[in-house]
Amino acid sequence: VTSFVPEQSMSVNEYFKKCELEYKEFFKDSYVLLSGPEQREVSGKTAYSYVYTVKADGVDMKIMQTMFVFDSSFYAITYTAKADKYDAHLSDVEAMLDSFKLR
Repeated sequence: VTSFVPEQSMSVNEYFKKCELEYKEFFKDSYVLLSGPEQREVSGKTAYSYVYTVKADGVDMKIMQTMFVFDSSFYAITYTAKADKYDAHLSDVEAMLDSFKLR
């Protein structure tokens, strides 16, 4: 879980697009957005999940970032796994997102 306070007002989708530019620059041609934004609820807030793949050190990785705003901070809950192992733990990640609470 990471948080970020933007200098200017933006939506979650605009924030992800900003992150996406960095991913494309860092991972080059290996970055591929598979899905998103998929709307869901996390800790009573409207959140959006994005799923993408990258190649890191020659290994295919699959990543889900779920983002939402709370008290003007953006929060990102990130699940990263080797692409071939991603589905094996997805139900656990979904349970974590369903039970995640901000205090």
